[in-house]
Amino acid sequence: MRERVVIALKGACMGFADAIPGVSGGTMALILGIYSRFVAAISSLGPSTLPLLLKSGFYKAVLVELVPGEQEPEAGPFKDAARHIAFLMNVVVGILTGVLVGVLVLPILMERYPEIMRAFFLGLVFASIVVPWGMIRTKSMVSVCALLVIAVATAALMGLGSVASGFARTSVVVTTPGEVPLTEDMRIPAIELKFATNTGQKKLKREMSFQPEADIHFKAGEAKWEFPVLANQSGVKSNLPAGSLVLVVDAVSHTRRSDLEVSQPKAAAGGQNPALWYVFVCGSIAISAMLLPGISGSFLLLMLGLYGYILHSVRGLITLQDTSGAEAVVIFILGLVIGILAFSRFLTWLLSTYHDLTMACLAGLMLGSLRALWPFRVGAGHLAQNVIPPHIDGTVWGAMAAAVFGLLLVTVLNKVGRKTPT
Repeated sequence: MRERVVIALKGACMGFADAIPGVSGGTMALILGIYSRFVAAISSLGPSTLPLLLKSGFYKAVLVELVPGEQEPEAGPFKDAARHIAFLMNVVVGILTGVLVGVLVLPILMERYPEIMRAFFLGLVFASIVVPWGMIRTKSMVSVCALLVIAVATAALMGLGSVASGFARTSVVVTTPGEVPLTEDMRIPAIELKFATNTGQKKLKREMSFQPEADIHFKAGEAKWEFPVLANQSGVKSNLPAGSLVLVVDAVSHTRRSDLEVSQPKAAAGGQNPALWYVFVCGSIAISAMLLPGISGSFLLLMLGLYGYILHSVRGLITLQDTSGAEAVVIFILGLVIGILAFSRFLTWLLSTYHDLTMACLAGLMLGSLRALWPFRVGAGHLAQNVIPPHIDGTVWGAMAAAVFGLLLVTVLNKVGRKTPT
């Protein structure tokens, strides 16, 4: 029973990691020593599992695995299948618990202390690279080259912008309060400015928003400007009628700016719902990322231009009973299921056939993904960019301390994971 509780706790760590933007639950599975078993258990699921569900002996075998005692599980196909199912039940309960805690706690921490939290995750993932590298049985130049190639490719992938097809466009008119001319030039990077609706959401970042397509230069002596903007999410819901964008928002702090006012003279157009086949493919890719250390499924969805669309569709379905996006949500979930079953089999084959090379590639994935966890950035969503802090202040020192804490935490978890049987 103690073993089952420990496995559930490791699953909770995976779920908590999955709730972190830019961090993969696969990273935590590697740290805690259950990665290979987790992948193997998922890959065991398939059509051959369905007939077992009709046999009572299978459930008895699962029960024995969940509550081990003197009685041994039945022989034959029940033993291995029951062991995998019992393991997954423990892990999934932990993952769901971890995700729930993460969803309740992490958004608050990320909103209040974004640099410190990202630095913590950066230290955590950086220290985790030694885990897959240490699992390589025979280190060679091939392993080193594979690690470096995958790391460079992953870093390049993390630097790509989001797919912008299906995103609505319009133009806005921005003025100073009372149209008083500026006394000096004002330059604002596009990624630091948003124009949003005002529907009474508790948080400004939940409003439908648009961002400039280029950096803005407000010149001294002027008080009124007009320029094009791009929606932050795809879909027909971003085709807002004229006059919908009424708030000027700081994209970094998610607070309203009082030094500028906005009006929207033209309706937004060009927003299109993604094709259902594309939703399915994105779901398969995103869930596959859960099995890859260092790759975040939410980050890939953001890059593929589907994160905001799926997020708003699920939220509308649950909170507003808006069924307009229900079909896409169902197709997305189907993509999740098919993707994880297919990819887990492929990953299991890689681990058994090319173990050392696969571990080197996993280490490269984690190393390259550090680009997405850089603590200091400006902007949000698909327009976010990493920056170097202009000077060392309390935030920078706090981020450095958080990164060191992440390093130490992984060291402890790694030792615990090695000592605890799975």
